[in-house]
Amino acid sequence: MPPPINKRQGTYKPGSLLHVYGSLFAYCLCVTPALLGCSSQAPPKSMLLTDTALSSIRLDKETGSAFFKFQGTIANVYRDLRRKSLPPRKLSFSLGGKSYSLQQKEGLPLPILYEKLNKGFKELLDLNSLALSKPNITFEAFRINLKGSYIAVELSDKHTNSQQLYIKDINNQKWIKATDNAYEFEWGDGGNALYWSEISPDRRAGRIMKLSLPTFTRKAIYLESDPLRSLRISPDKQERFIFIASENLSTRVLS
Repeated sequence: MPPPINKRQGTYKPGSLLHVYGSLFAYCLCVTPALLGCSSQAPPKSMLLTDTALSSIRLDKETGSAFFKFQGTIANVYRDLRRKSLPPRKLSFSLGGKSYSLQQKEGLPLPILYEKLNKGFKELLDLNSLALSKPNITFEAFRINLKGSYIAVELSDKHTNSQQLYIKDINNQKWIKATDNAYEFEWGDGGNALYWSEISPDRRAGRIMKLSLPTFTRKAIYLESDPLRSLRISPDKQERFIFIASENLSTRVLS
């Protein structure tokens, strides 16, 4: 079983012990959520199941999120892995007073996210049940909010060159589509709001969006003449952000 993750904020890069364990999670997934409420467009029904390596893990208690990032599609590697009996694998972490376990069970290609309870585990996200076969959709990342009540999932549509963002309500197992145009996203306000940056259709401008929970009301809170390439949420409940604009590469702070 892997050693416990350092609870301080940090990114685990290739070569670290966590990356060695993380890279064992070779997969890609699709999301087939049923929509709830504010969006009339159905989410992708399937996606191509190819190999993707877990490349980054970040636990950020200040902003209230656990972040898992995946990259590097290698279809041939996945086809080889399917023929093997893979041993069980686990990756445990804590956030907001709750304990979680990302487990890849024997015979299953994709891991399952659980919440650790006093007796047993509660399943939160089964990646195996979501993986089907739509070639233009790939899985990018997911974030858990501080309260453990919502999971945000990012998908990449290579056909339309868009980043799709969905939110799963853990309590009722429903899904909300946040946007078709998310570049980066983070939980903020103690896990009560999801923020993301969007790029205009002509890719010459950007804006920061906020989705408040549990009302699922969204609004644009900042406009920028350059596409936003990085988004960082401040730890307090005020709307302060740090981002990098793509053209001038300058770091800016909003207050």
